Amino acid sequence: MTSPNGGSASRVARVLLGYTRLSSSEQNDFISQLNDYIQANPQQQLTKANGFSYTATRMNVGPTGSNCTCCGK
Repeated sequence: MTSPNGGSASRVARVLLGYTRLSSSEQNDFISQLNDYIQANPQQQLTKANGFSYTATRMNVGPTGSNCTCCGK
């Protein structure tokens, strides 16, 4: 599922790995937000995408000595 240059198949695999590491309620929330995003018009999608990047509840900067809980890296 990985491509030689780290393309979309590799990114999709990382997202799926992160999804599988979410709790059931987090998975349900993710699916709900993804469906809202898919059903939105392009302008709403842009607004939602920008909102996702700015509304993080916790920000980790730099290495922590352990793997990312979302993607495993």
